Amino acid sequence: MPWLIREKTGEKRVIEHPWYTLRQAVTDIPWQRSSATKTLALMAFSLICAYDIETVVEIGVADGFSTDMLARALRSSSFYRDEMKLLVSIDNKQRCIDYIKEKNYSYIKHVPLCMKSTDLDFRNNFLFSEIGLSFIDGDHRYEVVKQDIENCASVTKKYGFILLHDHHPRSNSGVIQATKEFLEEKGKTWSKFYLPENKTTADYDSVILQFQGEENV
Repeated sequence: MPWLIREKTGEKRVIEHPWYTLRQAVTDIPWQRSSATKTLALMAFSLICAYDIETVVEIGVADGFSTDMLARALRSSSFYRDEMKLLVSIDNKQRCIDYIKEKNYSYIKHVPLCMKSTDLDFRNNFLFSEIGLSFIDGDHRYEVVKQDIENCASVTKKYGFILLHDHHPRSNSGVIQATKEFLEEKGKTWSKFYLPENKTTADYDSVILQFQGEENV
């Protein structure tokens, strides 16, 4: 089973879900990725299935690897439901959006948007009113990551998640600083988890934030 490490306390949390959902995740997916990327993608898959998440927002599409994983997770957790789950994929590069448009995600409601993530009004839009999971791996500049986190957090439902990639000193990105400042302000209502990729928390490449259900604005 996938598991997380809680910051400060070191608590280990196992994410339980039906065994067949993770088996579905590793079927027909190109796995020529770094270990950290695969670990984060599998964790996103596991969280969507374990928490029966209905709405996912993906910031940063690239070649569609994370899009495939998120879409499969939403499908796997929809076997016994009539309504279609929602995946919103945002990228400001038209070629990335065109690529995922060619995919067959007819089993979910998939909305690809070619725009800057910071231009979307998360509080007032026709797509969603709340988010169960946000997958942030777009523009890594500090000011953009900070706004992405704040935008996603403002509409995250109770016990929902924000996943951030490239939370690593060697990545030379603004993810660490933006995450740190967000938690300094909202730390009482959000928990931070590390993925068990390396031996020390300083070397972890990805983090997961979970909203605990108080004020998130």
